Amino acid sequence: MVPFLLKGLKLFNSRLKCNLNCKNISDIAKFSKEYEYNAWILGYFGSSEEKYTTFPIFQPNNDLNLQDLHKRSTVELANLIADRKLKKRLVALVDFEFSERLNEKTPKKELLSVLHSLASNYKQFDLVFLKKAIPHLERHIKEGNFSIYEQIQCMYYISKYGSKPLGKRISSLVLEKVTKKQLDILNENDLAIFCLSSFSSGVNLADTGIPSFIVKQISKDLTDTTQDSLFIFRLICFIKCLRQAEHYDDNLFTLLARKLINGECNLRNLPVTTMVHLLQYYCNGLYADVDFILWAVRESVQQVESSFKTRKRVRLKDLNNLLYSASRYCCKEINEVFQNSSIPNHVYYTFKENKVPPNMMANILLSLWIAECDVKDAVVEFITENNINLIKGNDNFKDFAKLNLFLTCIRFESPNLLGFDVKNAQSYHLQPRREKYLLKRPHLKKMLEFLAKNGHIYGLTDIRFAFQVPGLYIGGIRANHLSGNLDIEVIDSTVCLRKSKQPNGNMVLKLRLLKKMNHNFISLYLNNADCFDQNLESVEHQLKTALL
Repeated sequence: MVPFLLKGLKLFNSRLKCNLNCKNISDIAKFSKEYEYNAWILGYFGSSEEKYTTFPIFQPNNDLNLQDLHKRSTVELANLIADRKLKKRLVALVDFEFSERLNEKTPKKELLSVLHSLASNYKQFDLVFLKKAIPHLERHIKEGNFSIYEQIQCMYYISKYGSKPLGKRISSLVLEKVTKKQLDILNENDLAIFCLSSFSSGVNLADTGIPSFIVKQISKDLTDTTQDSLFIFRLICFIKCLRQAEHYDDNLFTLLARKLINGECNLRNLPVTTMVHLLQYYCNGLYADVDFILWAVRESVQQVESSFKTRKRVRLKDLNNLLYSASRYCCKEINEVFQNSSIPNHVYYTFKENKVPPNMMANILLSLWIAECDVKDAVVEFITENNINLIKGNDNFKDFAKLNLFLTCIRFESPNLLGFDVKNAQSYHLQPRREKYLLKRPHLKKMLEFLAKNGHIYGLTDIRFAFQVPGLYIGGIRANHLSGNLDIEVIDSTVCLRKSKQPNGNMVLKLRLLKKMNHNFISLYLNNADCFDQNLESVEHQLKTALL
């Protein structure tokens, strides 16, 4: 660990006030250990006393008499519990004493000071005080007793050290009350902590107008010629929120991509976690510049490979997110990056050491399979009836759906790979309802109606909607043609990369699996994304060419 971080953490260990230099946060961003972020943020709160409420940290009396806890001042107890070396039993006793003192007359400064001290101890215990403090925090927020800065503190403390539901309650309440005027007075670092707290609480900012505010701040940072070293920390906080809100801005995509490729704004040789966060934003938004995505994937994989060689730890979560992001494209050139890397072997040996949870292993193997990497040995060892039942038993819809898709891929692309029939392990009750799905794909619905009325012209009968590939819930049209089944795939904006005619990764995978399933199919490309009727001439021409 770099010297300034060791110094900062020693200050926390010795219960001295954290005065970490804010400029060091770009170096902190190179690490994934959450206490390093936490150390800086708490230090930032403590060094901004004109805005934030903290407490004076001093060296407490080490002769701890448990019988006299009730005689200690709140500030003294707060200093005591800030010690990360304090054992869990002692933390529980001090926590109980805090909770006993808490009532409606507890000053807000004292309330925030205790929360600040609890956050200084980065070990996450199940603290009674946090739960009892929630109603008091809610009351202060509703009554307008907290400044916007104190509300940010509440959001951060609870999102980091309370349960997610508690964090969501506080963050949601703050978002109900926050005004544009309050946001305008925040500097870029305050706004970043606000965004980080919202993201950690699981609060979606999509309907608040805040994402547009964030985009402006990122654009301002990107065009600022006097870059400060806090930029990367802010960027990741902002990007997390935008991704969670599914707010994708084309101008931001283009500007940030150019800066990344040119290595401007300290965006050169970024660590794996940072690159993956940025890549996730682009890939979730299905950014259509595949050349940039290929560049970003190569950069990320190079960082991963470098970490492997130097034996630096790479989080499985980052590998999983990197692979999943790339699978959103299912592009030959991107797939080859993974095929030529040591990632498949690393995953296999990590699995052999029993270090990968079954649900994550299934997700990683699925992404590698989609990329056509050679992972058959790992699949044979991992896809057992026991592991399938473990994933099903977790009651996580996303994991179950991905497992279902993985079993489909194995079933049709390597039918003899496993020693049992995977079809019996699949579930068919996960697919969305027809009516709800067609609401999201109006062009597909119009095509169904058009063929129901005019299909006989092209020799089509028994025209119906279908999810043809189990586990891959992209609807299509099935009909009879020349005494056989024919699948008609509508390539509209829903199954393409953003504002392009290029099918996205899931659609590419569907077409690949249809071939393996020996289905006859045709693809109809809709050129006009807005009005189906304007596509009619093109559709009729494509149908005639393919069927007559």
